[in-house]
Amino acid sequence: MELVGHLRNVSKSLTKLEKAHAEWNFGAFEKSSRAFRQGMHQVGEEWERSLSEIERDLSEKSQFIDTVAYKEQLERSLQAAGLPIKGEYPRYELPPFKLEIDIKGRRIRLIFGRRAETTSSFLPEVVVRWVGARYKRVVESPFDAERFGSDLLAAYEVANRLTYRTEKVLWGRAVSLMELYSLLTLRHGTRKEYSKNVFTYDLTRLRQGPLLFDGRRYEFGYSREVGRTLLLRDQSGREERLSSLTIYDRGS
Repeated sequence: MELVGHLRNVSKSLTKLEKAHAEWNFGAFEKSSRAFRQGMHQVGEEWERSLSEIERDLSEKSQFIDTVAYKEQLERSLQAAGLPIKGEYPRYELPPFKLEIDIKGRRIRLIFGRRAETTSSFLPEVVVRWVGARYKRVVESPFDAERFGSDLLAAYEVANRLTYRTEKVLWGRAVSLMELYSLLTLRHGTRKEYSKNVFTYDLTRLRQGPLLFDGRRYEFGYSREVGRTLLLRDQSGREERLSSLTIYDRGS
């Protein structure tokens, strides 16, 4: 784009102009001043035409995202990046995420649990980088079921005593998952470092194996009150809302 080149020249001339002024370099100042004026004149002639061209081009691209061709291009790009998308444009499943193309609002939403991130960039390559970075950060994060089970046990013992106001742990009694998350984030440092969405996905991964740790059986409970639940979505897309954890003592 010619306008960009003119603007770069103007920026260089302005830098030289300021340097000559600071150094009382009269000859350099006169030369830079002429170059600066000429550059500003070229910018004045070019900017309206360039801006109109950009607006026309983006208007065409705005119409393009409503077409089958854009849908196919986006899907090819996502699949080529190894992202296991399911569903139909403009709504896809990317377990444990959902990907929604909001055509009317001209934005793209990536939903993870109850949290949604948005972008206004529609270029397929940019969308793939944006989605891929978030997907891999969660799905490819290391997970140690034994360690997580141990962390839950430690949090359960504290939460159980607080919930039932007793000095001893009442095994076999349910404790809120929200309460467990609050206690776990105290151990992890901050909720920014260990978000509720990541905690929820860790629960999803934990439930893929035997719920028995150190001889203690783990059992998750459900609730119809959405505000008290965590929405778990596994990589097959299956969803369930869990509200509590009950841990039974050894042999029970």
